[in-house]
Amino acid sequence: MNAEPSRGFAEDVHWDVDGNMIIKRTANLGEHLDVCRELRAETNSTRKYGSGMLHFAASIPSIVVFEWIKEGIDFFNPSSEDTRRIKDKLNGSHAYLKVRDAKL
Repeated sequence: MNAEPSRGFAEDVHWDVDGNMIIKRTANLGEHLDVCRELRAETNSTRKYGSGMLHFAASIPSIVVFEWIKEGIDFFNPSSEDTRRIKDKLNGSHAYLKVRDAKL
């Protein structure tokens, strides 16, 4: 097991019987999710975001980004379809990563 705290996950690499490399990534997201929950509790979801264009809306750990990339989402250069899929995830199954309760 290769743990690198700065990346936020541990990586275990092994080979299967056919010679294929298997990479298993694991992470303890407890503290991360606690911080997201605390930030959600501190913000008012009915308040406007402000006049700027960029707002802190979610905190997505690298291990989740890797999973989304495997699902075909280009996280670092998203198309409008990728952006829609990311928003759908953050408004649905991954809402616990949002730092405010407002819909994205």
